[in-house]
Amino acid sequence: MDDNKRQVIRAWLVKAQRDLESARRLAVGEDPLYDTAIYHCQQAGEKSLKAFLVYHDRRLIKTHDLNLLVTEAAVIAGEYSRHHDAALRLTQHATLFRYPGVLLEPTQAEYDQAFQDAGEFLRLTLALLPPETHP
Repeated sequence: MDDNKRQVIRAWLVKAQRDLESARRLAVGEDPLYDTAIYHCQQAGEKSLKAFLVYHDRRLIKTHDLNLLVTEAAVIAGEYSRHHDAALRLTQHATLFRYPGVLLEPTQAEYDQAFQDAGEFLRLTLALLPPETHP
């Protein structure tokens, strides 16, 4: 693997880690911002999957649909096929609480599930990629 590709993969993983850490920080304290935190969970999952796909030379499409990304990743690594439910849960958080509407704020339980799902995507991706691509 050339250095440029390694740097691109690492950049996706750094962004995924930072989104997950941002989600964690936004969800603590007296007045947690679950609506923003849950969006960062979705982003962490998305960026983790895109790092995996870049490693495997897949052309990335602009999408927030994690189920689509999981389907493509599962063709390469069957382990991802067990994560379709998590992908569906996270996908909705790309927009559900970002704009004014009926639902303004997720519950702590919804945030906790999203944080867990995003963490699983990041852990699985790191486990499947060689160490030299890790941040």
